[in-house]
Amino acid sequence: MTMMTEDYTIFKTHDHNREKNEGNIQKIIRSVKFKNLLHLRPILVNNQMQVIDGQHRLEVASRLGIPIYYEVQGNLTPSDIRILNDNQLTWKREDYLKFYVTEGIDDYIRLKNFMDKQKLNLVPALTALGLMGAKAHSKDFKEGGFKYPSLADECDAIEILHKSRLVVEYLLHRTIEMKAFLNGPKFQRCLFLFFSVKGVDSELFMSKLSHKMDLVRPASRQVDLLSILQSIYNWKNSKPVFLQDLV
Repeated sequence: MTMMTEDYTIFKTHDHNREKNEGNIQKIIRSVKFKNLLHLRPILVNNQMQVIDGQHRLEVASRLGIPIYYEVQGNLTPSDIRILNDNQLTWKREDYLKFYVTEGIDDYIRLKNFMDKQKLNLVPALTALGLMGAKAHSKDFKEGGFKYPSLADECDAIEILHKSRLVVEYLLHRTIEMKAFLNGPKFQRCLFLFFSVKGVDSELFMSKLSHKMDLVRPASRQVDLLSILQSIYNWKNSKPVFLQDLV
């Protein structure tokens, strides 16, 4: 049975509780201020009123001075704390996209349409649109404040995608050993970044690639992949680009 109280002193900390995470607390506070749904997720306590699951929600209710909902589960054991925490899946960016598309928010719908039309997953799509890497963008994305780029920026992204795909297609026709790498998100992300640099001539790059294909190889770090693209482009080039222009 779910009960409600504003007397937070009746609850006790369990020795097996994790340390409270202030970032998680602030995230829940923002969520509750937007819409208080704490009644849908009561905290769980044992017969000694020790919190087994929900210490962050309890802390938020205490700070905001609002009721906390709880259920007494007498058969819970300390190991259940770990099991409950392990079973709490964090939403991925794709989950937020699906949620806001379902809510009918136009910017997310436009992003989904762009992904479908360009046959891209979310991260490559955001990369092509120049929207990866900023924490502020990530926070806005999760909280429903994502803003889709202008039509001009979308057109630029489509052009960059076209240039990147030409490179991948060219290499795939000449080697089969690196198919997974060439089709992978890491290499394609580096191509997006490379061709987004002002002044980079894609036709010039393609002409040099035909002479320097031996430089293309898998690498685990983005900086190494960008260095490979830079070396290809700068070969006998009077207008070279450098890594600081790419990252």
